[in-house]
Amino acid sequence: MARRSPLDTDPRFTRHRTLRVLWPGLLVLAIGLAGLVLATLFMPELVVTARREAEGASSTANAVAARFDPLWTWLLAVGTVLFGVFLLTVSVERRHAGTGHRLRRSLFATFDGGRPRLLDLYSRFASADPGRYTPLPELLRGRRWDTRLDIWEVPEDFVAYVALSTGAGRSTEHAGLLRYEGEPYAALMAAVRSSRLRLPAPAAHGPSAPDGPPPGVRGLLDPRVLTGLEGSSGIAVREEGDGLRVGGWEVDYLVRVEGDVWTITPRDRGRDGAPVQTNSSRVSDAFLLYYNGLPSGTMERLAPHIHRLDASAAGVTVERLERGTRLTWPDGSWATAGSSFEAQRLLYFGSTPIDELAVHAGGTLTDQGFEKRSDSR
Repeated sequence: MARRSPLDTDPRFTRHRTLRVLWPGLLVLAIGLAGLVLATLFMPELVVTARREAEGASSTANAVAARFDPLWTWLLAVGTVLFGVFLLTVSVERRHAGTGHRLRRSLFATFDGGRPRLLDLYSRFASADPGRYTPLPELLRGRRWDTRLDIWEVPEDFVAYVALSTGAGRSTEHAGLLRYEGEPYAALMAAVRSSRLRLPAPAAHGPSAPDGPPPGVRGLLDPRVLTGLEGSSGIAVREEGDGLRVGGWEVDYLVRVEGDVWTITPRDRGRDGAPVQTNSSRVSDAFLLYYNGLPSGTMERLAPHIHRLDASAAGVTVERLERGTRLTWPDGSWATAGSSFEAQRLLYFGSTPIDELAVHAGGTLTDQGFEKRSDSR
């Protein structure tokens, strides 16, 4: 356990002051200085006014209070100046030393339980297994909490950090910083954004447990992707048999799941095309988001990422079939496509966390679906 936050001592981070984080302190300081100048300039008039009010006061207490009014005015201005200086002192942001991208707090939660609670949470998050770190214990507010959880994200670098501490003031103890990247990062941020950290982790994609019915395609899709599809202009999402029909007027897709295999069959102007099959929900989620959940103009941003990805560099085995191509990833997931052109896209879908895909497209994936960043064109 460390007495100082690892965010302050870890060489992977640097501290910076920018106008974006300094402007609240500058504003408060400017108001305080203006008030201090005015209070000093008009202090004689304030004293005279206070003396008159004291002489006309109905009681001794009111008279004493009136005589101190100028002092309170001056002290308030001084206090505002000091508060502005304090804000300037603490107004810093942390950035990745290598890339310069800033850390953003994605979650702040407080609990009771002290050091035992911290050690329990640390072991759970250190596993990087959503089945272990969800659900979180009951959150506490007010003065009763003594254990704190912060999750910091660097979305441009596809990295998140979990920081845990317990105690207060000089007795605060900090656990070691936990770094999430790749698939663990995507799973963690998906849980944070969908509030699933407070719920048990959803069952893995595939056959349902014997004590309940199969969840269906809707229950297996990433809920953010499903929400984005249902909210997309010109895209219809409807049940069809045991599958889900997704798409527009000319091209749509029938999505079915049998066991752990997804089958996505395109239909163009009433004619079925070559189906895409995969055992990876990462591929199916990305496929539907790419073709149906992105606004016009964003797909072009993904083209450079798709075409420069090399299968051998990504550790993906490519097998030519009689009618198409089969891709197999090192973790055992696979996908088949009817053409080499489609296979290149599936290679990208299966090798890229869906949150990273959204960033490549110029936005983020939220509970409302894909949201384009205001600074992207």
